Amino acid sequence: MGMDLRGKGGAFRFNRFGWSYVLNLAYEHGWEPEGTKPYREIFKKL
Repeated sequence: MGMDLRGKGGAFRFNRFGWSYVLNLAYEHGWEPEGTKPYREIFKKL
């Protein structure tokens, strides 16, 4: 199983074994998780 990340900077594909590497790389570059929100709050913003 693989995963894709896409954004302004392009696309990046990795497998499940690379997840911890990608997550650590994101933290090192200032990424912060947004967290989870209740289902209804997501649709209020749309």
